[in-house]
Amino acid sequence: MSSFKSYLDYRIHRIYCNLFFRNVSKFQSCCLQLKSFSSIENDSIKKIPKTESLWKASSTAIRKQSLAKEQEQLMRSFLLDSDFSQIKEEMVLFKIENQAQYRRYFYLIIANFLFWTICARSLYKFYTKLEDLQQLQERRKNYEEKKKDMKFLRRFLEYFRNYGVYHLIDYTIILLATAITLLLLVALSRCVSFIHLMPGGKQVKIGLIKWTGQIDPNRYHLFDLKDVSARKHRLDPGSMIRLDVRKQSVMFIDRYGKFPNEAIYDMSIGISRNVRS
Repeated sequence: MSSFKSYLDYRIHRIYCNLFFRNVSKFQSCCLQLKSFSSIENDSIKKIPKTESLWKASSTAIRKQSLAKEQEQLMRSFLLDSDFSQIKEEMVLFKIENQAQYRRYFYLIIANFLFWTICARSLYKFYTKLEDLQQLQERRKNYEEKKKDMKFLRRFLEYFRNYGVYHLIDYTIILLATAITLLLLVALSRCVSFIHLMPGGKQVKIGLIKWTGQIDPNRYHLFDLKDVSARKHRLDPGSMIRLDVRKQSVMFIDRYGKFPNEAIYDMSIGISRNVRS
């Protein structure tokens, strides 16, 4: 038993010594490498002539935000100088993926108008059932008998109290439904159906959808490229991309449409220009 214990102590002591000497050798080699690297670095630094730093020589320190802004302006000016004169024929930059979708938008707008109109008439019919109440009938009968002797303002107030509330609710809902329908139809007519870069790269052809949701290839406008700017990148979140054109109403590009020439689009239409000034 004692011999086994002594043998075990011997093995543990040997393993410990091996680990200790191995670590010492690694540490010495690392020190030698660091010493040689520092000597090489010092020699190379001595060979470099001492010059004054341009950054420290400036009177005002430049912030990171201003640097990012200058870099963005530089990138923008670089892209604005892109030359598309080598384009000899019309190049498709954008076209609608699903043309039938806008026709369905038109049907939904009309259905929305009919829905609110029916709701308004239904509410009017519901409120007119209150005429069966005896108090309301007596009040209206009293109004009809005395309205000739009333002044204009009093007559108007009494009429509004007896009849006008129901007409007001009815006409208000119908007017709101009409206004929303017209607004949606105008927005539908400002959706872009296609964008073509014309030969020479100076102009773009922008096609618009009809207010009925139909796509007409003959309904387009020609604009100078410098007067057109997209306010969002085509990969940004959202369903529509706002397109600003100088002296024109706002247009909208379907982000889920096709961009056959993505690089040309980003360097032409996708540049942020100040076209509203």
